[in-house]
Amino acid sequence: MRTASVPRYIPLSPQEFITELTGRGRPTTAAQDYAEAVSPIRRGMDSHLSDGVQRAPGRQPRNFTDYVKASDRTWHDGAGRPGAGRA
Repeated sequence: MRTASVPRYIPLSPQEFITELTGRGRPTTAAQDYAEAVSPIRRGMDSHLSDGVQRAPGRQPRNFTDYVKASDRTWHDGAGRPGAGRA
């Protein structure tokens, strides 16, 4: 069984981010485009809270753990194998 790793944030400059992506095989132009697309996040322009998740379905958003428990057949089969219960 795999142990889940805990993601961690490592701040990178745009050029460091591009270098990281190209070092993992992404084409340079694609890496540059992606760095440009996520730059508003890096600059904190998307740090506000909104109620879009609540307004779209007309209800409070669910906790992800509760969602997974309610959808257990999708995530596991009866023997606990991930994904095996998918149709």
